[in-house]
Amino acid sequence: LLPFQTFAYFVFSLLTIAGIAMAQTPTNQHYEVRQYQGVDVNRLGDLDQYLEKALVPALNRRGHSPVGVLSEANPVDGKTSVYVFIPLKSPSDLTTLAADLAKDAEYVKAAEAHSAVDPKNPIFARVRSEL
Repeated sequence: LLPFQTFAYFVFSLLTIAGIAMAQTPTNQHYEVRQYQGVDVNRLGDLDQYLEKALVPALNRRGHSPVGVLSEANPVDGKTSVYVFIPLKSPSDLTTLAADLAKDAEYVKAAEAHSAVDPKNPIFARVRSEL
């Protein structure tokens, strides 16, 4: 090949490879991030039990795995936040997740203690959810 043809072939090859690489988009990942705010540090064990025995196993059964759970290291005035990272297959999972959990008999049974908490003595102040 002539030097120009070699160069043109090289450039064409690079552009072809770059085009193929750009056409392959990475898989989008979606997460719901739940923040349990104002968690009473004296009741943190109750929330941990709910997450460990009810919510996380139910999410795993539905294919939402791995679920991440983190808490703030330094509580302020006896309150902390707990974050739950839930992988979603698509953003629309966020709209059906609560209904799916309500239909899960194992989840409902495991969450009984959490559901029976006296509203005058809550474990946390609120739940914030973001996609």
